[in-house]
Amino acid sequence: MDLDQFFIEEETNDGQNFDIKKYIKGIYKRKWLVIAVFLVVLIPWVLYVKSQPPQYEAFALIRFKNYESKNLRALNEGRITELRSRTFAERVVAQLGLTLEIIHPKNEKHPLQRDDIFYEFYTDKNPVSGNYKLVFDKKLKEYRLYYITLEKREKLISQGDFSKIVDSDLTLNGFTFRIKPSIVDKISVVNFAVKDFFSTVNSFRAHVSVDMNRAGTLMRLSIVDKNPYLVANMVNELADLFVQESVSSQRKRSKNYKDILEQKLMVSKENLDKANAELKAFKQTHYINLDNEVNSKIAEISSLQAKVSNLKETASSLSMLLAKLKSVDKNSNKLSYIYREIANNMAFKNDPSMGILKQQLLDLESKRAELIKQVNVTHPDVIKLDQQIQTIYSEIQTIAENRLNEIYREVNSLATSEKDIRQNLRVLPAEELRLAELTQNVKVANTIYSDLLAKYQEAQITESVETQDIDILDPAIPPQYPVNRDKKKKAAMGGFLALFLSLGTAITLEFMDKTIKTPEDVKKYLKLSVIGTIPNVKFDEEIELNDADKIKKIDSQLVTYDYSPTPVGEAYRALRTKIMFSKNTGRIKTLVVTSFAPGDGKSFTCSNLAITLAQHKTNVLLVDADLRRGVQHNTFSVAKEPGLTNYLMGVATFNEVTQETHVPNLYMVSCGSMVPNPSELLGSMRLKRFIDEAKRRFDFIMFDTPPLNAATDSVVLGTQVDGLLIIARAEVTNRNVAKQKLDLFENVPVNIIGAVLNGSEQDLAHEGYSYYHY
Repeated sequence: MDLDQFFIEEETNDGQNFDIKKYIKGIYKRKWLVIAVFLVVLIPWVLYVKSQPPQYEAFALIRFKNYESKNLRALNEGRITELRSRTFAERVVAQLGLTLEIIHPKNEKHPLQRDDIFYEFYTDKNPVSGNYKLVFDKKLKEYRLYYITLEKREKLISQGDFSKIVDSDLTLNGFTFRIKPSIVDKISVVNFAVKDFFSTVNSFRAHVSVDMNRAGTLMRLSIVDKNPYLVANMVNELADLFVQESVSSQRKRSKNYKDILEQKLMVSKENLDKANAELKAFKQTHYINLDNEVNSKIAEISSLQAKVSNLKETASSLSMLLAKLKSVDKNSNKLSYIYREIANNMAFKNDPSMGILKQQLLDLESKRAELIKQVNVTHPDVIKLDQQIQTIYSEIQTIAENRLNEIYREVNSLATSEKDIRQNLRVLPAEELRLAELTQNVKVANTIYSDLLAKYQEAQITESVETQDIDILDPAIPPQYPVNRDKKKKAAMGGFLALFLSLGTAITLEFMDKTIKTPEDVKKYLKLSVIGTIPNVKFDEEIELNDADKIKKIDSQLVTYDYSPTPVGEAYRALRTKIMFSKNTGRIKTLVVTSFAPGDGKSFTCSNLAITLAQHKTNVLLVDADLRRGVQHNTFSVAKEPGLTNYLMGVATFNEVTQETHVPNLYMVSCGSMVPNPSELLGSMRLKRFIDEAKRRFDFIMFDTPPLNAATDSVVLGTQVDGLLIIARAEVTNRNVAKQKLDLFENVPVNIIGAVLNGSEQDLAHEGYSYYHY
């Protein structure tokens, strides 16, 4: 169906109320589909829930002491990323031997767990994956370890006394294990598998959940696994590893920073001592007092030199970071760290534009981190965020380069000012000038030394408290109950979902169903009055017969000579009454019967309506005007030729084509010989003369014409008769197609007296109840 047409149709129905009864009927009509969808969804879900092994969750709380929270969001994201990193996962998987899987017999009632068998089991990062078989020979008190090849052959890879695997560790094929002594007496064979290491790492990372509180002081680390003891060990191992690495990393950074400060402090101390010594030596040999103006200029020079020193240090660090941008790959994770360091540089301490860019960068990186958890890096939203981040990067780099140039200009300006002051001091006598220089050197050296000493003492304090910056507040303990123990609740939730899907399927199909179902649909969508409804007729064992044989078989069941009150017979009699005596249609003597599509029951309705009219003591002429696929001659067992086409071509007379049927008062004109131009014949003057002759001889003339979607014969013929009757079939006729076909009559003088709904469950003749199906 055309989508534009569908939406246009829906828009025309905006003002109509939602018909809930329609959808209830649609659900009832599709009750078997509803039941099937319900069972198809529910049964696999229940089996899945039932087959799921118990899953246990263990968690640990890690505590942080944040002494600086300027970049708390970035700090938390870095912690979470580090904790869920592949490197950490590989170390945990290897240390705990998570690649181990015990293979149990199918019908084993109380299977042993890995903790019941192995005292310890761990691997390197490249164990030989596959199935293994460990056999205990109690008579010889020795073990044999086999590797199961792809050809299902047992390859002996180790053999020896029990003590070799009970009292000490055995290492081979990339894994190390030791057996518990008690297990040797209980079982004789242990089948286990070593899974692929990197697949196990990926699975482990998928089961790790990390959450931070808003203050960034607590991290909740949780893992779900089917082994309650192993899952607690996994959480604690990962937490310990994270704490150790964090402390080690902090200690390393603090030590490097303190070492650098210590070296600078030693050099500064030497410079200060040297400056003091030179000044002391000069004063011992010269007795000169500098006036206030000279002292002021010396102090000014010292201040300028201190500013120049700070600016050069800032420029050096900023220049180094900008240089790193050129050497780091654009797709490297280090790129984000470098840009954040640039934004945090002392050069932008009071720069509001850089502060805004820094916050925007943190927000975008946070959004990207959250999005990456749900989609991959090629998703359009991720690509869009990457482009926005690159834009922020470019702006940060531009501001940093401009600031670096400004610092260089400030340094040059300060150097010029210092040069001017020194020029003024040169007018002093040589002794006074030398004293001023030595005094100024001491002040500069003392300022630099004091600054470095303060930073060094701060680094010492940081190093002394760094081990208390992170610790494990609550270690994980083995959980007592599985998180998926309430299987009945999950099964019930699946039942509700199955019911929702099944009902939703039925409602959706009903919504998408554009077929005519009731007389109200005909009035609502086709704007036609319904003058009759015919109950649905089932052919039972006649399904292999052609259309004509079906009509012949059931003809006597529909309309009987003794007026037996069958549902179908009564429906046709009601239709006859409305056609003959309706005030709305007026006097009808000639009638064209057509349908929207083949299979609507047009010919069947024509034949039975003609019989009921004949039973009303009316001389009826039934004309089979379906010159392409006429079947009425088979229905009434009359000759096909000569027929209407023979008359229209002038090879037969009216009397020759008119045949008497077995029904009293009913006469028939068959379709006649096949012709290549039926539409032209129906529009000829011969047809008009045929209709005039038929009117003189018969009380009622009925024309059976082709369906509207097959030919326009009924339109042509409809202009020459008193009325046209359209047959629609319930739950078959598409209302959109029917609308299109009705457009054929828009500019044609045809009197459409109404429609007949075939296969309807609603009986207009006996309103208030419906006949059952035959």
